[in-house]
This record gives sequence, structure tokens and C-alpha cells, in this order.
Amino acid sequence: MNSAVQENDFVIHNFKFNKVQPQQALRSIIGLSMMTGDSPIQLQNAVPTSPDDYPMSEAIDNLRNGAMNRAAKTFDANDFLYLMDAVRNFNTSPRLGDISAYVMWVNAADDFINPSVGVDEPEAKRIKRGQLVILPASEQTRGHMSYRYPAIWSSYLEELLKESEK
Repeated sequence: MNSAVQENDFVIHNFKFNKVQPQQALRSIIGLSMMTGDSPIQLQNAVPTSPDDYPMSEAIDNLRNGAMNRAAKTFDANDFLYLMDAVRNFNTSPRLGDISAYVMWVNAADDFINPSVGVDEPEAKRIKRGQLVILPASEQTRGHMSYRYPAIWSSYLEELLKESEK
């Protein structure tokens, strides 16, 4: 398919670089990324929830629109399509037992995209020098985006680096 296909304002760009970004697609992508990539605790903290603040729709709109305005300056729908295509069949499981390097596998309990409970533990045991760290959901974690905040996991990395020097 060489040309873009348009369905209900969503334009599929077929991994081509386009000068005009599909605005509705960007809004959908950014909204979905906020919902799945962040933690509910952080999103709830960002929007007032006292009874005096209702209706909250304006606060929620402001949060979403602010994120969209910031992302629209650098975000590219083509990059997102490429990313989704690249990870859709990604599977490290068959070769985990082959890893001989020291590995720290970090996940947050509030990660919606890669849920850790019951999944990571058996897989991580297959890594010879692997250490699994599941960060409990807290005011500091950010769901899937917790990896962007080294303050919440760097102490585990320091431990692993000390262990690797022995």
C-alpha cells in the first residue's frame, strides 16, 4: 500500500516521513500513552479530586491537552508506528538462559504495559547472574515510565555493580 489510508480521521502513514502529522492519530497515541505508560497514582495526583473540584473534566482536559501540546512539538506518528511494529513480536524468553552477563531486570508493580506479577519471576530465574527487582507501586513510581527515574532503582544497580566486581 503506497498511499496513506484514511479511516475516521486516523491516517496510517505506512512508515513514510510526512510533513503534516495526523493530529487525531497523535491525540489518540498520546492519550493512550498517558493512560498505559504512567501510573494511576501519578495521574490521580495530577488532577484534583476533592468534592469541591468537581466537575473534574476541565482539570483532566488541561492535563491531557498540556501533555499533547508538549508532545506535539517532538512526537512523530511514524516513529510510533515503527516502535509498535518493532516490539509486537519481541520475545526474549527463548534465549534468557544464554545470558552470562550480570543483569538487573527492573519492573514496577504499577506497570500496565509489562505486568510483572507471576510473569517476571520464573523468567528471571533463567538468567544465570540476573537480579529481578519489582518496585512496589508508590508515590515515586511512574508505571511503565519508572525506568526514566533512576532515583527509585539506582540503589539496586549499585548493588549489582558491586556484585559484578567480585
